[in-house]
Amino acid sequence: MTRLILHIGMHKTGTTSIQQVLGNSRNKLLKNDVYYPEIKPYNHSTSFPPIFLDDPSKYEIFRQRGIYDKQRAIEEQNKLKELWIKEIQNCTCHNFIVSGEELTLIDESSVRNLKKFTDEHFDDVLIIMYARNPNSFFPSVLSEYVKHGGENIVHQNYSRTFPLYSFRLQKYINVYGSDKVKVRPFDRKNFKNGDLFEDFFQTCGIKLDVKDLNHSIANESLDESAVMFLLEYNRRFPRYLNGVINESRGLPYRLHVFYNVINKINKKKFSIEMKFNEDDTNEVNNEIEYINNHLKSEEHFQKVSVSDEPIRLPDSDKISIDFYIELVNEYNKELDRLLTKIDGFVSLEQRNNFKINNLQSENKALKNILRKYNHSTEFYPDLTINNDNLLVDQESIFNLYNSHGHSKIKKIKNLLLYFKYKNKNLKFFDNDYYKKIYLETGPSQITPLKHYFLYGAYEGKNPCKEFTTKEYIRDNPEIVLTGEIPLVHLYEKDQRHS
Repeated sequence: MTRLILHIGMHKTGTTSIQQVLGNSRNKLLKNDVYYPEIKPYNHSTSFPPIFLDDPSKYEIFRQRGIYDKQRAIEEQNKLKELWIKEIQNCTCHNFIVSGEELTLIDESSVRNLKKFTDEHFDDVLIIMYARNPNSFFPSVLSEYVKHGGENIVHQNYSRTFPLYSFRLQKYINVYGSDKVKVRPFDRKNFKNGDLFEDFFQTCGIKLDVKDLNHSIANESLDESAVMFLLEYNRRFPRYLNGVINESRGLPYRLHVFYNVINKINKKKFSIEMKFNEDDTNEVNNEIEYINNHLKSEEHFQKVSVSDEPIRLPDSDKISIDFYIELVNEYNKELDRLLTKIDGFVSLEQRNNFKINNLQSENKALKNILRKYNHSTEFYPDLTINNDNLLVDQESIFNLYNSHGHSKIKKIKNLLLYFKYKNKNLKFFDNDYYKKIYLETGPSQITPLKHYFLYGAYEGKNPCKEFTTKEYIRDNPEIVLTGEIPLVHLYEKDQRHS
């Protein structure tokens, strides 16, 4: 029996942080009978909601990717549906979690399509939504609105521009029934033990120790100066012109690059005191009454009051020179990182673009390696070698490159590295652990360390319980480009520092 836990947001209620914890702790969750899909990004808003739309070409995230044609959007929709069905079929756990705040913005017809899908693939469904008090929700969502191209945050009908609760929640109650929906207040004082993640799993009905999970805080509000800068930037270079992405604006399809930079500048979080006119006050208070019906009495939100005063924003003319200096510096660091990555890919492509007329020189290089360690042939029985003059069959070499690229030469070179480092004090290599976890029981023709150098590192195997190869590679991405073995990389780094 598989239960779908559908976490639908709402926006600005810690959804990104929850998604990062679920995605980064996937293997630990599996041990607790919880399946979080491998599909990336971990925010499923980009891949799950569009499956259920009657016209996916109108989906904002598709438009951001330049998909406006309905037929092309339907083709993308079908690909995503196949991807999710395959992921569901891979699940062997009782709990299957999907998380995406854009699920609160699809219409009721799409929710009905969603229910047909969940009825077919799941035995039960639980829908979870966190609700945030309007006085803290609006400032936070205004910051997000500016980040995504908003040009004006003062003259707004806030409750219509940024829907609160009934629009997001009622369609799920209509389609699934109120017994399948749980609403929680996004308020630390109401979280279990003051912790959002503990509160989330308790709401899911899942017992586990959140201390064991990989915690992270993500998508925090922008710096005050950043918001004011972006407002002016959006006015001068609108994100959309006539309903189409404005390609005269820099990075029109790669907003994340820009925001990766600007998010690093966070001296003073953007915050404003909300002021509501009479119309706004009535609408917001109606929404508060609605959501309070789904919360416990001690969790109720206070109603807002009418104000004749306008919202006062920080003065954009007073953005400090320090902000611009930091912005340029962070941009330069990001540019340097990306250029380094590009240089590595270019180098990798050059190394992989072998021509048949280059095989002779590559053959010579391979023979030189084999000459030094001719016993390496125990790993490569497909190579024809004469120990007198080390002749390597040309056809074997061609097949070697054609089918494996650099993998064979890489293994031979790594054998040399093994002989170089086998007597060094390599941190985090545990022979007993590696043999128990990865090598078959009984006599072995290869030592655990040699296996790690030749195969294990490239298969993502961990040299000990405390060292995670994939995480180390993620934190040191240059390894992907150089093909270096993680423990060797760590050893040399420690040697340089010492």
